[in-house]
Amino acid sequence: MIYHAFSICFTLLALALLCLTTTRQPARWSYAPGLILLGVMALFLHLTTPPEPVAIYRTHPPILGVRAGLKLGLWIQSLLPPPRPKHPQHTWLRQTLDGHPVTARPIVLFRQPQAASFRRAGVNYSFAHRFGWCCILDTPTEPQAIIVHSTEGENEAHAFAIFDRNQSDQYLGGIWTHFSVSPEGEIFQYGPLNRISKGQAGLDDIGVGIEIVGHASLWEGDTQTKVGSIITRYQQGNTAQLNAVLALIKTLQAHYEIPTERIYSHEELGHIRDLYGQNPNYQWLREHIRDGVYLNKVPTVDENGAPRTWYDFLEPYDRQDPGRDVMGILRQRL
Repeated sequence: MIYHAFSICFTLLALALLCLTTTRQPARWSYAPGLILLGVMALFLHLTTPPEPVAIYRTHPPILGVRAGLKLGLWIQSLLPPPRPKHPQHTWLRQTLDGHPVTARPIVLFRQPQAASFRRAGVNYSFAHRFGWCCILDTPTEPQAIIVHSTEGENEAHAFAIFDRNQSDQYLGGIWTHFSVSPEGEIFQYGPLNRISKGQAGLDDIGVGIEIVGHASLWEGDTQTKVGSIITRYQQGNTAQLNAVLALIKTLQAHYEIPTERIYSHEELGHIRDLYGQNPNYQWLREHIRDGVYLNKVPTVDENGAPRTWYDFLEPYDRQDPGRDVMGILRQRL
């Protein structure tokens, strides 16, 4: 609040000096240097105001408490078209670089697009609303970051069934990720790599999603409240699942030149406002989010296009997957 108080005081002083200058006959422009100085100081304080460490608020969009420069930069990013692919187009992987097989299991959006017209319409509507882009399912894109999730279930077939649902009441086309990895270490691919997936928490346009089948460990602050099945398997010596995840990540990194600093958990994407550092690179993440809901430019909308909820700036979701312990293992071995 002290930043805002000083910024407001400097602004008011500048306005008072401006009035004093222009109401004199003739105008006394000798006050101009002081006027300019006050204006610059007020602008500097406004641009450098740090974000307030507040909790998640699902309410009307905030006016104060966010650095204006960051907000402006993100708003400009949201106006850009989908980035052009820079690397040879991959669609369906057959295997990882170390020879680990990848099984293609396309969801209905890609398996039978003519049978999923309402889902396609919903996805395109969602991206038009959140990104300002039309026909996104027909627009080639490519990953620039990797987002790791957990399914919160122990069965890959159940996760696939959720992503493959084809009911007309699905929320704006439903969600899916590009890959999942079973507890046995089997890798499945649900969508082509040169098309978006929907469910990457603000990074749908340039994020490739990997679902680890299993449950995440949970924390309340710094206190662990639950030990998840994914880390339990690994600690008990069943390393096949996380070995397969690592093989998949390294393959994607090699093809798309994605540095390890751009590998994020779903939890980190959902709470980036108060996270800082270069490994992972949260500043890069902030600068590349174009999602209007994340930027607090637009509310979420229901399947009929009616506004539902406003989220707070850069922190709209409460997630903890795939678990901080799992991400620690992955980063240590990468």
